[in-house]
Amino acid sequence: MKQKQLAALIPAYDSEGINTTVAIYQDMSAENLKVSIRTAVSRLFRDKLADEKGYRKWAKTVAEKKTGLALVIRDTRLVGIKCRKLRSKGDGSMIYLNRSLIYDIEDGYVHIQGLTKIPVLAKKRTIRDRIKDCDRISKAYDEKFGD
Repeated sequence: MKQKQLAALIPAYDSEGINTTVAIYQDMSAENLKVSIRTAVSRLFRDKLADEKGYRKWAKTVAEKKTGLALVIRDTRLVGIKCRKLRSKGDGSMIYLNRSLIYDIEDGYVHIQGLTKIPVLAKKRTIRDRIKDCDRISKAYDEKFGD
């Protein structure tokens, strides 16, 4: 992944139907990472020199939930929201959106600065809860690590 401010990590299928991830950056450039969303997230942790397993264990206690955790790594705050139905087991269904770029939400859509509205498979209340979880994890992260 490029060393730019990440706007979104979007799971997709390429023209051959193979699971892939598209990274969209704040300058609206895009990059096909050619890996699953799970691998892309693991690489993001590795690139930021962070412990993914340790983070997930810690974030579960902060958010008091097991799935749909926000990703907070150094200066990156990503909200995870379900965005597609799966074709097969192992395909990722979560889109990760930069928290600081979200400016509006509605049933089935999230509005991101610089992008049009992004379709998701969630109601407004669920999206709002995911954003609140991200804010809660982000605050706890800043208190714990002072990044």
